[in-house]
Amino acid sequence: VNTREDEKGYYIEVDLPGVKKEDINVDLNDKVLTISGERKFKEEVKKENYYKIETAFGKFERSFSIPEDADIDNIEAKSENGVLEIFIPKIKKETPKKKITIK
Repeated sequence: VNTREDEKGYYIEVDLPGVKKEDINVDLNDKVLTISGERKFKEEVKKENYYKIETAFGKFERSFSIPEDADIDNIEAKSENGVLEIFIPKIKKETPKKKITIK
């Protein structure tokens, strides 16, 4: 997992080679973002005098606390070429104007 931050928001990149996006879940609950899923892999090789079958599987889960300035209504996630990318934008805080009275 790689994480980074800039002025626009927070970025999370997770390497999940061989995991289909249908097998990945991204949930937000009480300011905690959880990435979970299951890796399923099966390779079968048949040759004249040789037969091999390999399977690998397992569940995974990783959670992140979401910062207070995160815009949770506009979180984006995409999966491409075995990499899950999540973007959490920051809320744009406008500094309220205040009139100062001169005494």
